[in-house]
Amino acid sequence: MPVLWSSLIVAGLLALVYLMIVGVPQPRRSFDAPVARTPRLFLPAAGAFSTVTGVVGYLTEGSLRVSGAARWIVVLLAGGVAAALAATLVVKVFSTPSNDPEDDPRYRFQGHVARVIEAIGIDRLGRIAFEIDGRRFELSARSMDNAPVAVDSEVVIEQIDDQVATVELWAVVEQRL
Repeated sequence: MPVLWSSLIVAGLLALVYLMIVGVPQPRRSFDAPVARTPRLFLPAAGAFSTVTGVVGYLTEGSLRVSGAARWIVVLLAGGVAAALAATLVVKVFSTPSNDPEDDPRYRFQGHVARVIEAIGIDRLGRIAFEIDGRRFELSARSMDNAPVAVDSEVVIEQIDDQVATVELWAVVEQRL
């Protein structure tokens, strides 16, 4: 039996170390989709369950007070509680708002170069088009400094609010670089 408990401990710790290195997996999403805030809980819960089950099983191995079916109930109950706590902790961490600009849809396309396909006027929206990962996007756009921008001009996206991109001429950005 000690081999079983040791194997559970090692397997659980390996799963948890893997999670420390790569993070909790999230469902796949497309580039322009909102950030998924629902983690996959199987690996953190399985790692916690395996580790705690192994530790409690190993510690109760020679115990005269707890034996047979009662020991298995204690061991599995401890593992279940650990799995539930791990899942709760992961959900709590994922539910806190992110400070990462890549998670903010306003800045998802920030810095991308686009081409003006419909002129941007002083007080009139125009349209821009750009391509990312082989997918074409078209958005309404306004100039950052409220200056007119001609068709076929290259612009850089600063942010997007309510499907309207705020852009700046690439030539202006290039001078700052």
